[in-house]
Amino acid sequence: MSNNKYVIRHQSFGYNDEWYDLDWAMQGAIKAVYSDKTEAEQQYKKLIVRALYQDDYYNFSIANGEGDDQQYEAIEAFILEKTGEEFDGESIPEMNEDDAFEFAKLSGILHYQLIEIDDSLPNYVLFNPTTQSYVYASTPEESVLLTGQNELFLFDDKNYVEDYWKEQTINEFFGDLKLELNGSLEELSDSPTLLQQLIHDNFWLSYENQQLKVKSFADQDSFNWIKSLNALLKEPIFEIRQVTLEELATLN
Repeated sequence: MSNNKYVIRHQSFGYNDEWYDLDWAMQGAIKAVYSDKTEAEQQYKKLIVRALYQDDYYNFSIANGEGDDQQYEAIEAFILEKTGEEFDGESIPEMNEDDAFEFAKLSGILHYQLIEIDDSLPNYVLFNPTTQSYVYASTPEESVLLTGQNELFLFDDKNYVEDYWKEQTINEFFGDLKLELNGSLEELSDSPTLLQQLIHDNFWLSYENQQLKVKSFADQDSFNWIKSLNALLKEPIFEIRQVTLEELATLN
């Protein structure tokens, strides 16, 4: 039996103050999860077509000269074949679902992605106990729940539209963490001796006047350091939670 599931995710586009840039696509929230591929494909098509007619064609880069000649020729030939009329380049003609779906693919106006995922692999999210909230990726448009199939997904380039937004997300994540913990070692940990040894062995930890301070550089090393510290704390600084795809859909 296949472990694969089919996930429909919203896809948004960067905006340049004039139109939406179809080459600047950003993975968004999970819309639905399916076990059956055919059912997923049918629903994906419906969503694509419905979204296609919810915004004017000229609001996208394809209508503003940012496609190539081959793409424009294919669109014009397709519209002429399906409607018997020449495409005016301004409005999308009414078509049946199959034809509208094909037009969406030709033009690149795809507001959703259909992704096949191996459900036997774990899915992780980050939770901040201090703010009582999950960690979201910063994007130019909507904030998207940060997820991944390994525990270092915070630093995975594929989760971000560009380096700037990756840096923003990482800096915000570390900035929201509670990095000063008050209390005796016995109050902070069920293994105070091990915690004391960890503090002694690592420059990024200090403990004075019953206050544990964590030095962070907002990078992957700091993440791993804090993760090792979390294992000894009664109340971890952050949590890596494993969730199902269906749970992800409810968290987005």
